[in-house]
Amino acid sequence: MKLNQIECKSCGAHIKVNDGDENVKCPYCGNTYSVSEEKKKMRKKNNSVIIIIIIVVFIIMPMIFFIGFLGLAGRMAHRGTNTTITTTNSGTSGVENRDYEVFKFNSGYNNGTWFGGTVGTMLDSVVTSNKTNSKKTIVVKYKETQTEKPDEIIELKKKLEQFTSYEVILDYDNEGYINKITIEDVE
Repeated sequence: MKLNQIECKSCGAHIKVNDGDENVKCPYCGNTYSVSEEKKKMRKKNNSVIIIIIIVVFIIMPMIFFIGFLGLAGRMAHRGTNTTITTTNSGTSGVENRDYEVFKFNSGYNNGTWFGGTVGTMLDSVVTSNKTNSKKTIVVKYKETQTEKPDEIIELKKKLEQFTSYEVILDYDNEGYINKITIEDVE
């Protein structure tokens, strides 16, 4: 492994390393460095980066994929149990008179029994919808907590267990938008 330069830990100067140098001295502050010790530190740092990459690729990414798959599987299992209500404003060609986040949020959820991970994903969508559209906020109720505030919904989400089942009940307003989500523990 070739080492071309060392950064001085005292003053930050770059110290040039020539082939065959055993020690180098900073021309600005006078600190001396062992080239072999700096090479060991560089190898150790490179090995740490490789280990982190291995952990991310072989452990974390498969876990994220698996959790995402469980959320998708839970969501797919509940499609079709109830008809999702979506409306268009009369005289329009569809979405242009609606807030996109509310429209997108309304289009994929149904009443039924869901895993906590899937409920958490839905609550993330509610937080986004409530932040972007104050005219059509969605109230979330779980146990004694009932709120439409994004920060409180995030705290409520933390109370849910990833692999526990919950009953989800969606209420709609007169225009067909979800306006309340009730989450109940499954006995």
